[in-house]
Amino acid sequence: MTLRVQDFGPGIPKQLQQKIFDPFYRMDDSQQASISGLGLGLYIAFEIIRRQEGHIWVESEEGQGATFCFSLPLDRAHASEKDIEAAI
Repeated sequence: MTLRVQDFGPGIPKQLQQKIFDPFYRMDDSQQASISGLGLGLYIAFEIIRRQEGHIWVESEEGQGATFCFSLPLDRAHASEKDIEAAI
């Protein structure tokens, strides 16, 4: 299963796309006086998804917004009967 979330912000240059998942990394935006946040949101998402044996990535071009994508394995062998019944 893959989920995608799109934004219409300034986009992310190719050379920075892997860095955005590092802890405390924040992009420098010279047009904004201050950037809110601690730079932990994408890192936390990355760690949660990685620990579930999933994959997270971004698709973006500068000036064109960004699409954040993640996929998680659908491993029904480890799901409880209640979870399986709810998914059907």
